[in-house]
Amino acid sequence: MIKNDLPPELISLVHHIELNKSGWLNKTLRRLIISALWMESNNLSVDEIKETIHKCFFVEISKEKIKSQLDALISTNDILQSSNLKYSLSIKANESFNKEISYAENITNQAKEAFYFFIKKHCPNLEKEKVWNSFHELFLMPLIKELGAKTYKIVTGFEANNIAPAKLDNFTFKYSPECRINLKQAVMEYMDPKSPQIRAYILGLLNSYFLIEAMSLNESALKALIKSVSLKPSLILFMDTNFLFSILALHQNPSNEAAISLIELINLLKDKIDIKLYVTKPTIDEAKARLEIAMANLKDIRYTANLNEIIPQFPISGIELQYILSVQDKSTVDPEKYFSPYINNMLAILRKKGIEIYNEDLNKLKRNEDVMEDLAFQYEHEKTKLKGKSYHQLEHDIILWHFIKSKRASVIESPLHAKYWCVTIDFRFIAFDSFKISRSKDRIQICLHPTTLVQLMQFWIPRTDKLEEALLGNIKLPFLFQEFDLQAETVTLQILKSLSRFENLEDLPKESISSILLNEALRQKIKEDPNIEQAVSLIKESLIEQNKLSNLQIEEIQKKAEKLENEKKQKDNIILNLQNKIHDQDKIIHESNAEISASKFSLQEEKNLRQILENEFKELKREIIKDKEEKIKRQEIIYFFIKSLFILIFLIGIFGYLSSLLIERLLFKHVLQYNTLSFIIWMTLSLFIIDCKGRKQEKIKDHRAFALYHKIYKWIIKIMIILLLGILANILTGFFSKIYY
Repeated sequence: MIKNDLPPELISLVHHIELNKSGWLNKTLRRLIISALWMESNNLSVDEIKETIHKCFFVEISKEKIKSQLDALISTNDILQSSNLKYSLSIKANESFNKEISYAENITNQAKEAFYFFIKKHCPNLEKEKVWNSFHELFLMPLIKELGAKTYKIVTGFEANNIAPAKLDNFTFKYSPECRINLKQAVMEYMDPKSPQIRAYILGLLNSYFLIEAMSLNESALKALIKSVSLKPSLILFMDTNFLFSILALHQNPSNEAAISLIELINLLKDKIDIKLYVTKPTIDEAKARLEIAMANLKDIRYTANLNEIIPQFPISGIELQYILSVQDKSTVDPEKYFSPYINNMLAILRKKGIEIYNEDLNKLKRNEDVMEDLAFQYEHEKTKLKGKSYHQLEHDIILWHFIKSKRASVIESPLHAKYWCVTIDFRFIAFDSFKISRSKDRIQICLHPTTLVQLMQFWIPRTDKLEEALLGNIKLPFLFQEFDLQAETVTLQILKSLSRFENLEDLPKESISSILLNEALRQKIKEDPNIEQAVSLIKESLIEQNKLSNLQIEEIQKKAEKLENEKKQKDNIILNLQNKIHDQDKIIHESNAEISASKFSLQEEKNLRQILENEFKELKREIIKDKEEKIKRQEIIYFFIKSLFILIFLIGIFGYLSSLLIERLLFKHVLQYNTLSFIIWMTLSLFIIDCKGRKQEKIKDHRAFALYHKIYKWIIKIMIILLLGILANILTGFFSKIYY
């Protein structure tokens, strides 16, 4: 299998994840607190411890974190707390720390002496101290930072020859060529894993490196990670009411410092993370309403000298307590003058803190089915509590929760993609969120305590070179240098296992590995602080019990519902049987109606058929009559034409003969022209008689044959007239020629 070498930022991230899983961050913080107390040799307050750590080790730790670790150290008797809230090392812890410092110094001296031996052997002319400092600064520490847990393989002999040549070149480049060869040989012999002193020293440095790596990544690693996932960290934070009171110093609450620390961190990280702070209109309205209630409650209180002594006897709110503490050293301040600026100018004051109003109507969520269901459940739960939330307070919280949830993408695999969060110091609200998220798929919280959000955001704060120099360099005492014990070896093997797992994912791109590891690292960061988790878990358990009770009630209701359902089924069966009988009767009636309809249809069809036959018969009869009439017409026209033909022949013959005789007697000779003229006259006259006779008879004049005859007749008449005129012209011409000639 081809090995997929991981880039430095992923190697560093794997170390960070596994070390945090094993609790090395808390181990580092406790070590820094002990170091600060040991260095000052005096009782220190939390603020003084914070200042000492920052001054000596160049790292910022929130007071909440310091307090949490101080409580843990007090429980193990390593630290003592005085009545004035100052802390000091116990005798046992002081002695133990001195022994560890002595052990670190002895191991360091032994390692140096061994190094001096090999330098004297191979490079006797070099200054041993300078070479040691150069070796430590340019080779050994860079090697440990690059290899991390893999350094363990070198010093234990698994990969004794796996020393990076580039690191050796960085160390030897300023020496002469001959000296370089000898120096490399000296280093190879010095790194012999068989030497217990050298192995202990290198593993001690590795242990120190683990403590630093558990705190945060370096700047180059963070930049490379952001580039690999192609996504700049972005946070849109919605402020809950109590959080607003904390940052405005309007109430007494143990989480006030955490809230202020968060705002300070946000201002510090604005250039590295895209952060926007919002508050919704319902939250502002709720804040104003609670201030008005407090103002009304405080109007009738008389402020006396012993007021502080009797305050605990009265159940007053954190807002009222803060007001009393604020005015106790001053002349009496009217509650209205104290609260009115916040009530009348809440948004303007918040804007100065960098918080803007989110102008979106949330009232539509009041009708949301999920909101109403959660509200009913929570209200029933709160009614069992001594100081349960009111219906309006629950409505505000649940609507805000569902509103933020609706802003997120439907599928979220990493806190980096969640983007929208609610910041609250209300443990009941956080418990509700935890209860809801435990039943969701993505399991990424919506509500975060400021302490948790600080943890998440601190991931994006790189550790400084000054921190590494202070804790790993030769100048300061080796405060983090400890014996490489079983715990260190266990986490080393776990880191090597994780590195091997990702190095063997040859088909997975480095960008995907970056996303996977970054997702895991950020999920670690949003795990609640143990103290917060404990407070939340109690409320969550109560919610779970309430949910179980609700489930039992639901089961009883379901059983009753099942019983009613069975009764309903029985009645439904009876109704179904009756319906089946009715259906059968309806079917019979329907079939009868169908038969009647079919009979009616058959009769109608028969009637229609008879009508069609009658119509066809009438039509046939009309056609027969018409044919008969046509036949009679044809017979009459034939008869007419035959008769006319005989008449024509007869008339032409008779009149032609008579005309000939008349002409001969008059002219005493037979003249062809006169005979022809006579024929034409009689012919025209005969045709005219036939045409007149035909047009007088209705049956004949409309017949096609007569119509054709009539057309021919007109042409014949025209021709006859032309012939007649021609003959007359000839006769007249002959007649006049005889007279004149």
